[in-house]
Amino acid sequence: ATVPGAVKGWFDTVEIFGSKKVAMDDILGPAIRYAESGFPVTPMSAATWEGLEDKLKASHGGHTFLRSGRAPGSGDVLRNLALAKVLKTLGQKGPAAFYEGPVAQGVVNAVAAVGGVLSLQDLKNHLESSEDPVVPTVSTMYRGVRVHTMRPPSHGAVLLEALNILEAYDLKSYGKTSGEYYHLLIEALRLAFADGLSCLSSPGHNSLTSVVNMTCKKHAEDRRALIDTKRAIDKVAAADLLAPPQFHTTFLTTVDEHGNACAFINSNFKGFGCTIVEEHGFAVHSRAMGFVGVEGHPNCVGPLKKPYHTLMPVMVTDSQSGDWMANIGCMGGYGQPQVNLQVLLGMLELGLNPQEAVDRPRVMIGPGYSLHPDDALVLEEGLPSEVVQELKKRGHRFMATHKGALRRKMGFAHVVTRGSWWNRSGGPPSYTEGRDTFL
Repeated sequence: ATVPGAVKGWFDTVEIFGSKKVAMDDILGPAIRYAESGFPVTPMSAATWEGLEDKLKASHGGHTFLRSGRAPGSGDVLRNLALAKVLKTLGQKGPAAFYEGPVAQGVVNAVAAVGGVLSLQDLKNHLESSEDPVVPTVSTMYRGVRVHTMRPPSHGAVLLEALNILEAYDLKSYGKTSGEYYHLLIEALRLAFADGLSCLSSPGHNSLTSVVNMTCKKHAEDRRALIDTKRAIDKVAAADLLAPPQFHTTFLTTVDEHGNACAFINSNFKGFGCTIVEEHGFAVHSRAMGFVGVEGHPNCVGPLKKPYHTLMPVMVTDSQSGDWMANIGCMGGYGQPQVNLQVLLGMLELGLNPQEAVDRPRVMIGPGYSLHPDDALVLEEGLPSEVVQELKKRGHRFMATHKGALRRKMGFAHVVTRGSWWNRSGGPPSYTEGRDTFL
């Protein structure tokens, strides 16, 4: 584990961007009520939980998330009184109640119990860090809008480089069932992933310089020159290119009547993280798996470093006025830049409204939780057969077609937009359990 930063992030967000009219204990109130009173487990969550049941049984503190030794089933009411108590304490005492005292000691003990290294001083250092909590996004211009996303160690720059590569093509002319349209998207993403996996890492380790290089238009021009519109590139990256596994993300987005918009993304990384703080009812993330162990690699594990990760909420603003236009985000590991790209281009290039863009069948490089830029493709049920044939003719390989409930592996995408742009917001596709809100 690395130091859990979410709690301090919540408080920093409310302090810096909040109205100051609502206290933190009120903000946490609904979560506390759910933890105390319980909520019914959804069918998809129950199925995922059941798949992790054996792992929980063998995990430190795993019984915290089992009921009579079994994963909760669909419709079972889930309560977590220990977590409710932690949230109440946070609301009353602030983030210090997490990074110091009994909760912090519980985190340290739970990490140590599974052989990890994390100290009380590590947690305190994060609480007292002088690092600016507000960091600039990375962005690029595309078709009259500016697309913003997270800077390293996120791989958001992969999306931006792909947009820059595609900007020179008349994508509107290809139509909604064009194999060449998908071919160009795939090739742009392959090239961008090859760059991102080679150089993106924790800020302060040359990663910001790498982002500037990745997102400049001249670099996109050079990469675009490698694309053959009629044939897939045989190899865009070395076979031993390192790509740490990526899992389990949750995204939500909202906007209020005043135009304040938030794109909010969290990740525990894999399952129930690396360990569970049983006396306080929560898991500790395992995001340190995003590091690589090769000395000299930009993303090699080291002190005061943050691991490469796939979290990348997207915000779109008008390139002239700077006015907010949309929030876009999704879950799905290495699928995130791929899904965000296809949703965004569905709106900007194909004239789809947000819901249509979210529901449109997608293509992905690799299975999502792992990726090499030269991986075979995963297709989503409903992709027109002529598209599949065109991709095959261009030399693309396929590893799977996800149907039914497995379509969730193609990324749960969410969009909120201004009414003056697309008239309504787009929610998650019908096979997910997200909820959408129309503005």
